[in-house]
Amino acid sequence: MAVDMSEIVGPSNMTATSKEAVIELLSKLPTDARQKRYLYARWARLVGFQARPEDIDRVATWGQQ
Repeated sequence: MAVDMSEIVGPSNMTATSKEAVIELLSKLPTDARQKRYLYARWARLVGFQARPEDIDRVATWGQQ
């Protein structure tokens, strides 16, 4: 899946220091939990950040729709 993360989270959030802002933005997206979790992990890889399971769960828990 080709995703331009800067279009989703904004160019200014394409740094590891924007983790909290990205978590908040992605958690509010009108999409399912699987997609939100994927997007966070993708963002983390792109900015050179190791995504932690606790942060991924903050973006979306598996029970969310």
